Amino acid sequence: MTEEKSWPMRLHNGELPSGYYLEFIEANILSENEIEYKTDADGWVDLKDENVILVQSYRGIAYVKNITITIKIIPQSLLSRFENLKWLELHYVGLEELRANMFQYNPHLKEVRLTNNRLTKIPAGVFNNCKNIDWVDLGENEISTIDNDAFTGLDNLTWLILNNNRLTKLKNCYFKSLKHLNSLYLSGNLIEEFEDNVFIDLEELTEIRMSNNKIKCLPDNLIRFLPKLASIDLDGNEIEELKPAFFALPLELHGLNIANNKIREIHPDLFKEQPNISYLYLCKNQIEKLHPDTFRTLENLDSFKIRFNKLMEIDDKLFENNSNLYELNLRGNQICSIHPNAFAKLNRVYKLTLSENCITELHESIFVGMNSLSQLTLNNNKIKEIHPDIFKGVKLHDLLLNFNEIEIFDQKMFESMPNLNRFGFTDNPGSHMIDENFLKIFKYGKQFLFYKYYLTESCDEEYITSELIHKKEYEKKKKEKQPDILDEFDDDLDIEGLFD
Repeated sequence: MTEEKSWPMRLHNGELPSGYYLEFIEANILSENEIEYKTDADGWVDLKDENVILVQSYRGIAYVKNITITIKIIPQSLLSRFENLKWLELHYVGLEELRANMFQYNPHLKEVRLTNNRLTKIPAGVFNNCKNIDWVDLGENEISTIDNDAFTGLDNLTWLILNNNRLTKLKNCYFKSLKHLNSLYLSGNLIEEFEDNVFIDLEELTEIRMSNNKIKCLPDNLIRFLPKLASIDLDGNEIEELKPAFFALPLELHGLNIANNKIREIHPDLFKEQPNISYLYLCKNQIEKLHPDTFRTLENLDSFKIRFNKLMEIDDKLFENNSNLYELNLRGNQICSIHPNAFAKLNRVYKLTLSENCITELHESIFVGMNSLSQLTLNNNKIKEIHPDIFKGVKLHDLLLNFNEIEIFDQKMFESMPNLNRFGFTDNPGSHMIDENFLKIFKYGKQFLFYKYYLTESCDEEYITSELIHKKEYEKKKKEKQPDILDEFDDDLDIEGLFD
């Protein structure tokens, strides 16, 4: 039997290739006894008739692309025809049932993707004789039950995706056979309970995603026996407390996302044994204060986001040991006090976001030492004055001061910012200072000026006139309270924090 390599072809007289790529034009498979499908030939073709079947070998994927197709089960009699099948995909076909030993005639199967169907259970023995499978994706189904030996046979599985199902409890029998699992995705379920040692056998696990579940409490030993764990995503749960015991043993942990929870306090010793953390996201919790020692051991911290909490002040010791920090986002807190030396050791920070706080003044030395700072966003504060020397030694490309209370600024301030590309000054009492003469300051080089939703990239008269008209249109819309599409942009987009 010759293995087909790349081109679509129709096979007759029951001559089947390796089964690399099976495409149904139409199909109606409701049970083992009601099986019919349609290829590009006219009419329905009974599965027992092997004279017409469409087989393609482009990527080695058996899949259904027509959303009108119904395949409630995958008959063994169909799969048995493709003993060398390597990739199987069935999406949006109404698949309702998996059966034990269903892949026993497909020993070369490597990937199974059965997303957006109606599966409710993963029964025992489904993956018997499937030692070559390294990827299983059963996301976007209705799975609420997993049998004890559901994943037995998956000796080399590295990816298991069960996102957006209806699991409520993780039992310690679920994953016991997955010795080589690297990534486990459980986001978008209803998980609120864990049995003891549920991940104990997953010694190769590097990534867990459990965002958007119902988790309120994390067992102390949940990740204790995962020596290679590098990333945890717990975004969008109901966690109220993180105990130091949760991170009691050293891990390879590089990333932790616990945004969108109900955490009020971070214990100063929480990260004591996790010096490798490089990104830490605590956004949208209820944190009011951070102890000066909280991040002392995080010398490799690269990105820290604590947007939309209730912080009121930034201590001078808080970031003292985080000289490798590249991005710092403090947007949407209640910060009214920042120690003059709070950022003194952050000589690698490229992006600093302080929008939507209660800042009224900035000490003239607050940015001293921030030699790499390129993007500074201070929108939506109560700043009244900017010291003309505050940005000396800072290589700013973007400076956004929209929606403050600044009445006047010294234009000499810009002499220390020859690389400035973006300057936002919308909706300040001194916005009238942005006129033709001010724009001409930026005639040298190729600087840009942002107001609200427009950009000046030249200083010839035509552009200046055009942009000033746009400014007036924006102010008119604001008075009329018309929604602005820019308010919908997320922080991580290219224009992050432009007016937020």
